[in-house]
Amino acid sequence: MTHRPGRRTATALSMFLTAVFAAAAAFSPALAGSIPLRWDPAAHPSLAGYRIYYGTTHGSYANSITINNAATSTYTISNLPAGTYYMTIRAFDTSNNESVSSPELSKIIK
Repeated sequence: MTHRPGRRTATALSMFLTAVFAAAAAFSPALAGSIPLRWDPAAHPSLAGYRIYYGTTHGSYANSITINNAATSTYTISNLPAGTYYMTIRAFDTSNNESVSSPELSKIIK
């Protein structure tokens, strides 16, 4: 078994994000061409920020947004053409270790 620095941190952040992102983003109203996201920031000493992954194919995310502020709790993905979008979020720590992905969510932009 190999040692992976930050794995415990990433796992702890992941468990927190899974519940928070799924609940918050699911109830954020989608405006035409945008997807507003909201979550409770994780309280972890080595948390550095979040990465939002999104795309138009289930389970495949062609785009990512890095938020380099652990206190940030909202972000709006803007300028999206009509279609169905799938997204997930991961926390990352000061060593750039990412948590596992939150559950995938989807929104339809009309």
